[in-house]
Amino acid sequence: MKNYSDNIGKKIITGKLGVGIITDIQTMGDNGEFYQVQFEGSDLTNFYSVSNEKSFRFISSKDDLNVALTEFKGAPQEFEFESVQDKINFFKRKLKTKNVIELSQILCFMLSENEIHLALKTSFKNALLSFVKEIALVFQLSEDDVWSMIDMEKIEL
Repeated sequence: MKNYSDNIGKKIITGKLGVGIITDIQTMGDNGEFYQVQFEGSDLTNFYSVSNEKSFRFISSKDDLNVALTEFKGAPQEFEFESVQDKINFFKRKLKTKNVIELSQILCFMLSENEIHLALKTSFKNALLSFVKEIALVFQLSEDDVWSMIDMEKIEL
């Protein structure tokens, strides 16, 4: 059994709630163990299953974020799909990646598209906002500075 208490004090990021810090591990009956997370700048506390990290990711290192920024600003990778539904399913899954470099490549590709499919818009915006918030936190920049750095206008959910 993994000792999740090593993660107490670590910062996580979510697209919807932003940056939070793991403050405790709670056991919730038969549902297992959950990280108790306090979100910065608010009184909001939320719980995330330790066994399901799809709704958050741990904050990346400066080195990884530097690579991610280079990938984000570079030429997009090419992807081919057999159907629109295959494309939607692929991007929904990839936008939840825990790897910030992979996320930056996916965001770069999606931004190169003429239009983002309606079924992907919210997931895309959440992923892009979390990417910006993470860069701002790690490099100690304002979010406005990050939007300028990535040559984009600020988006809202």
